[in-house]
Amino acid sequence: MHNTHYFKDFQKTMAILFFAMLAGQVFFALVSLWLVSSGAFEATPALRNPFLMIVPLFVFGGFIAGNYLGRRLLLKAQEAEAPEEKLNNYRSSMLMRYALLEGPSLMSIIAFLLTGERLFLGFTGMILFYFVTLYPSPTRISNDLEIPDEER
Repeated sequence: MHNTHYFKDFQKTMAILFFAMLAGQVFFALVSLWLVSSGAFEATPALRNPFLMIVPLFVFGGFIAGNYLGRRLLLKAQEAEAPEEKLNNYRSSMLMRYALLEGPSLMSIIAFLLTGERLFLGFTGMILFYFVTLYPSPTRISNDLEIPDEER
């Protein structure tokens, strides 16, 4: 399965989706940092306290929900018989994880943009670090789907 044309196309598609979602977060964070640092966008420090409660809840909720729902969908992918069904379920699993990480990341960036508090960029940094560890390499896909060595 690992050497099939379908698997290679699947991995390439997953990598494109991964990098698109990663790039969106990074570019938004950089633009927001530039806007606040240059004074082009006036932050409102009074919003700091509400966001100090909201952002961590979103971040840790995204981690927990992404892992839980992603694992449930991954189990469904592992149990599938047909290779195409396995890969489609795996795609759903990973997109769920990516989306549940990207949402809190964007929320953190917005909190930074509105408050000017760099702590919120720290939350985004944590998410981005974890996000990068989820890169869909061929080895990761094979290991996640528990594909036997003889099929690789």
